[in-house]
Amino acid sequence: MKTENTIIPLVLMGILVLGSFAPVLQIILVYGNVIYLYPFETIFGTDDLKVLNFINLISGILTVYGFYKAKKTGFKLIWAILTVFFFNAFLNFMWDENGGDPNPYFIGIMISGFLTTLPLVIIGFLKEKRIRK
Repeated sequence: MKTENTIIPLVLMGILVLGSFAPVLQIILVYGNVIYLYPFETIFGTDDLKVLNFINLISGILTVYGFYKAKKTGFKLIWAILTVFFFNAFLNFMWDENGGDPNPYFIGIMISGFLTTLPLVIIGFLKEKRIRK
């Protein structure tokens, strides 16, 4: 039986992968993440993308942990959305640093949508196996 531990990440994965053909959501996520990173840029006094992208990675790992520890569906949804927010920007900025997205553009966004939610899906399956035992 599927629970919200796997349903939420799978729905988010579907939204991101299907949304790759009209990447309005991904553009909003990246611009929102730039707004999130601006205070860190000011605090650290750097505009080095590697340092700022490391903040995305750390934030993403913390939100995956929050998703794992969450007991209520609402909190799981919030943690899952925040994980997508941080990991999607992490992957997009990593690709920008290495010369940009693959061609055609939607392939990179589709891969990013899949990889962004993959940790949540794995955590969801692990939690379901633990609940069944």
